[in-house]
Amino acid sequence: MADIGEDVPEKYSLPHPLYHVLDGTGGKCKLADFSIAISPGVPLLEALKFTQTLFDKLRSSVKLSSPLSPDGAIRYNIDKIEQGFELLTETGKELELKLGEDVFVVVNANAGVRWDSERNKYEVNTGQWKSGQELMEYYNELIRNYPAAVLGIINAFHETDILSYCAFNRSYPLILLFQSSSETIKKVREEIMNKSGEEKTG
Repeated sequence: MADIGEDVPEKYSLPHPLYHVLDGTGGKCKLADFSIAISPGVPLLEALKFTQTLFDKLRSSVKLSSPLSPDGAIRYNIDKIEQGFELLTETGKELELKLGEDVFVVVNANAGVRWDSERNKYEVNTGQWKSGQELMEYYNELIRNYPAAVLGIINAFHETDILSYCAFNRSYPLILLFQSSSETIKKVREEIMNKSGEEKTG
């Protein structure tokens, strides 16, 4: 919407929603849960068609009878998070859709439920635990391997792990970090603002 006093644009465009397409968390990898977004340059109705076509092709690739999650994503056991990216890449190629150009990925990490307060670590794979710093390095490697494809991460860290959120944001300011806790968002914003102020006065 245009503010009062601004010129009203001739055309409006609807934002593209995220589509939850693949839930691989039944395998060893606990972070392998994927949503996709079609390039914002594609009209919404066309993006919806692309998404449905990709979803149907993806489902037929893994198994036509694969069960769906309660919100409609394909359940497919994944042991390494790269398997999910490769599956999306190959499926996109068959439809002439390129990951990182036509289709972008948001990882539904949901790391808060992978957090063990006694260990102070996250269970990334079954029996494999990582600290906040190690989890950030895990994400770093993922982004290096798929530099244009990763649009964002949902609940990348536990809601109290403010330091990891801030450190990741400084390293990758263009990667969207979605967090379900508004209090965490507020604290991260304050920490970033404080850090920015210190750097300006330093």
